[in-house]
Amino acid sequence: MSRNAKHQAAVEATGVRIHELRDDIRSTLRRILEQANLLEDLADTRQSMPLGFQPAEAKAVRAKQDAADRRAARTAASSIAEEHLGLDWTRGTPSRTGAMAKPPVTMPPVSMLAEITFTIAHHVWKLGKHGNPARAAADVAAAEQADNDRGYCPWPRRPIATVRIQEDAGIAHQANHLAALIAGYKNRQGLETILRDLEQLEDRAADVIDGPASTNHPEPCPWCGRMSLVVHHRSKGRDQGFIRCEGTHPCRCDFENCECARNPIRYRHEWVNTGRATHTWTQLRNLQTTRKEIERLETLATDAIARIRELHVEIHLLRWAADCLDPEAHQKDWVDHPDLAAGDLLCERCEPIATVCDHCYQLAPADYTATAGAWPCPTIRALEPPEDNAEQGDSR
Repeated sequence: MSRNAKHQAAVEATGVRIHELRDDIRSTLRRILEQANLLEDLADTRQSMPLGFQPAEAKAVRAKQDAADRRAARTAASSIAEEHLGLDWTRGTPSRTGAMAKPPVTMPPVSMLAEITFTIAHHVWKLGKHGNPARAAADVAAAEQADNDRGYCPWPRRPIATVRIQEDAGIAHQANHLAALIAGYKNRQGLETILRDLEQLEDRAADVIDGPASTNHPEPCPWCGRMSLVVHHRSKGRDQGFIRCEGTHPCRCDFENCECARNPIRYRHEWVNTGRATHTWTQLRNLQTTRKEIERLETLATDAIARIRELHVEIHLLRWAADCLDPEAHQKDWVDHPDLAAGDLLCERCEPIATVCDHCYQLAPADYTATAGAWPCPTIRALEPPEDNAEQGDSR
């Protein structure tokens, strides 16, 4: 293929892409206008807006900020003025400042409407400036339309007012201006930027209208045990909601053929809200229930082991003072037997005659050298893992 043919093919591909971008922008504007009507209806409903997905770090920052806001709401005006310079105007009769007063409207829809308005107005202002090719093309198209409607006029004419920016215009008016301006705009990168901003507006508006696209799952992952499950209620290119374990930590499961065995960090386990998939939300619930039961049994076993260790403790049997190996040197270290009458002395300096289990020795004190009394006793030895499995961790 010659150089001219390649250039011509590239120009044609660019032209096709520009037409596609214009169509996508117009379609997105129509959907945003429909969302704007719903947002206006939500502004007066006092409907609560749930929070979307937040990582652990964001939750900690938000909790800290909420605590600071509550503290400020309970702080007297005089205290605030003393701590922060320039706030003397807050001194007054009321004892508290910054109280949580409900706004007259629901703020998320109003905030989203303002964001849509100013984003579209920004692109209208940018494309509608004098000297911009989009403005010039729109003027020519408007003049030709006027000629078709009223007939051709040979006198010089000013730019048509249909592309003039009006700061107090509504969202529909601004959207019509933007649609008229992009009709003659041929900058592919500029059109992609406009489309990207509009798609972000559409996604954010959908979060306000339909709820967040993703939220935190209230229970931990059944495989890694971390609070890393994210519920994706909707996602582009997917019809069904799904739950995914997200993060940079390894997550290994019990399935031998799972991809996590080869790449436990990059591969993330996922459960789909449909009965035809291999891993469904029902299976996730069963796995979480099984993990809870295992953790409950492990807690019971650990508590039982702790009680057994408290009962079977190690003690040392001291020598009687009469059997002391060096009475003259150890006489100062002779003590009374705790359970016998005064005068029955024990030597603390001499080596103990035996080390036994306190509980087992009390069962057979007359024969402390028996196997039942030797330390560690059979009960304590039974609590230790077998030698072959001593270094093996949890198989889950």
